[in-house]
Amino acid sequence: MKKCNINVLVFVICFILGFGIVASAKEVANKNKKEFHNKKSIENSAIDPFDINAEKLPPKYKGNDIVKLYSNFVKRAPLEKNEFETTEEYEKKIASVTLDAIYAMKFDMDTSRRSEIYPYDADTNKFKIQLTTETLSFSSFEDRRGSFVVKEMNKRSESYVASNAFGASRLVKGYVATQYGVALVNEDDFGSDDHGTRTVNVEIDVSIDKAKQLKDNIGILLLCKPSLYKSNAERKYKGNDLIFEKSDYFGGTMNVPISHYYDQKYINVEVLAIWIYDFRTGMIFLKKQLKELKPNEVEMKEARN
Repeated sequence: MKKCNINVLVFVICFILGFGIVASAKEVANKNKKEFHNKKSIENSAIDPFDINAEKLPPKYKGNDIVKLYSNFVKRAPLEKNEFETTEEYEKKIASVTLDAIYAMKFDMDTSRRSEIYPYDADTNKFKIQLTTETLSFSSFEDRRGSFVVKEMNKRSESYVASNAFGASRLVKGYVATQYGVALVNEDDFGSDDHGTRTVNVEIDVSIDKAKQLKDNIGILLLCKPSLYKSNAERKYKGNDLIFEKSDYFGGTMNVPISHYYDQKYINVEVLAIWIYDFRTGMIFLKKQLKELKPNEVEMKEARN
């Protein structure tokens, strides 16, 4: 009898322990699955619409991938019309692309020649950030709208010796790269035109102790909505009303021994807002609205369903 009770007791204990192990394993599996899906959702967010209601971003959030987004648009809206389709058919194809989604473009200060994060002001506990557009072209025959370079790829340097008519020579360092950017359809929202550029200034309040860590980790997002734009420029770039490609060249001189040649790919957008956040943690410090933010059409459909 005692032996039987002992066997029952051992069975019960083993069952409880086994159930606990299974439950624990299941819990770990579910957690890993959740983390995996969260990770995949972040990785796959390259071209997914941005959640404008977000109160916090994932740590080290890089925004939407403009390279993949541009490639996606090229598939849906080819840069040039097919020889067997009329201009009217081609323009209808471009106009039919859904443009209700909002995307977050992470602003890279290293690729911007005009924008700047000013040194921290300990007296006011503020960081001042200035975002200044760059003109697509200085030629009166081309598109002179404001723009931002979002990402630079395949940058390499090349050096050569330049000389002038007087026989003087100097080593010139040249740069070649591919750049992806956004061309502003609503550049008037960035203030008045100042010799082809427009500027938005923002400030964030940060205590001195936190400012030291934040200084090199300030993240800037441009919340953009792709938009169609028909340029009145006499000389058109390769592309259409949604996307286009151009090149930017500056030859080195004796006084400025630096040259560059950039292949540039742009998406026409409305910039609706500027968000400032801590890149390390995802904490949002500021949401500066430039135009009315409406929920993505995709989100509205999901809400209705």
